[in-house]
Amino acid sequence: MEFINLILMMADAATKICTDGNLRGIFGIVGWVVNKVKIATPIILIVVGMLDMAKAIMGKNEDAIKDAQGLLVKKAIAAVAVFLVITLVVFVFQVIVGYTWPSASSNCVKCIDNPTNCTIE
Repeated sequence: MEFINLILMMADAATKICTDGNLRGIFGIVGWVVNKVKIATPIILIVVGMLDMAKAIMGKNEDAIKDAQGLLVKKAIAAVAVFLVITLVVFVFQVIVGYTWPSASSNCVKCIDNPTNCTIE
């Protein structure tokens, strides 16, 4: 019961923050940062993994190739995880705020999820 009250209290605070038109720039910046991290981190992880794999292949050492292959798989999994975790957090935020206070969802989540269309009424 206390957890539900905590969630409701946090959602109420979010509603007050999300309806403040002066914070539109902050929500837009947060949205840009979230999108850049969601896109850049997986790309960087995959590229670094591919470079490690290329070094191992050029060295023609079987053990180094197997190690680099394992690291590439781990980095690919991490890249997918970063992308999905950020997407899942934004989705959960949309559902919780949108279900509890629809007007807050139209303001905050729109700016974080799509910063190019960030307008707060």
